Parts: sequence; C-alpha cells; structure tokens
Amino acid sequence: MTEDKASTDFELLLRKIAIDLTGGIFFERMAPNVVWERVEKPVAVLLESAVALREEAVSLKPERFHTINHHYEAMVQRLNTFREILFQRTTEPLTNSRLGLEQLRQALVEASDFLHILKEARANPNPIIKAILDLKMRQKAVQESTLGGPSPSQLSGPYEKDEVNSKKNHS
Repeated sequence: MTEDKASTDFELLLRKIAIDLTGGIFFERMAPNVVWERVEKPVAVLLESAVALREEAVSLKPERFHTINHHYEAMVQRLNTFREILFQRTTEPLTNSRLGLEQLRQALVEASDFLHILKEARANPNPIIKAILDLKMRQKAVQESTLGGPSPSQLSGPYEKDEVNSKKNHS
C-alpha cells in the first residue's frame, strides 16, 4: 500500500466511524456487546494503519517524535479504554455503552490530530530526510530508465571516445 493510500484509507475510516457515531449507528442505548460487534473491525483496521503511519511520520520528521508518539499513544489508549469499558461486567451495561462511546469520541479526536501531524510531516519533512528521499527517488528513476536501454558503461564509452578524439583533432 502506498503512503498516500494508507493515510487516505486511515482518514476515510476515521470519518466513517465518526459519521456512524454521530449518525446514531452506535448509540448509548445499545448493549455494549452490540456496540463492540459493530465497531470492532473498523477499530482494528484503524489501529493497524496507525502503526505504519506513525513510523512514516517519525521517519519524515524525527524531531517531532514526542508529539507524534503522544497523539498515537493517546489514540491507542482511548481505543483500549473504549474496549475495556464495553467488556466490564456491571449492573448497568448501558452506562458502559455511554462511557465507552465517549472514549471512542475522544479517540477519534486524537486520531484526527495524529493524521494532521502526519500530513504536516509529509508536507514539510526534515530537510536532511527530504534530501535523502530525493536522492533515493533520483536513483530509482535512473535505474528504471536504464532497464530497457544501454547500461551506464555503454553510455559513457562513446562520449569518452568522442572527447578523446576531439582532443586529438584539436592538437
């Protein structure tokens, strides 16, 4: 999966959960196990995507490690708390649904902040990291362009010979 696709998928999933939450797909009068059944897969995918996106953001902007990690950890903690609350055995399970959904809302806020930081890191990577990535892209482009054409040694041969011949002719 490309980096842009990963963050786009993360953002779309984040929006879907938020829309479902505000649109009443998950609501406080549902039993906790029903809430969990409806949100388990999207939450798992969100967490899985966030791991790779955190690595990317830290790679692009290592000086922002603490900020990136703070929002990532806060999101993960809220999602874990959401799950734990839903699975607590109490005499008032609907209270658990309400409290759990509040944790989910807060997790979405943290996830949104995390996504914003990722986009910022992509738009303005560390200058040294950017230079390395640019060199890597140039190298890849050169390799791809020479796959079907002559090898670099074949390219340099005639130019060197022409240069030597032109020097002899001018002497």
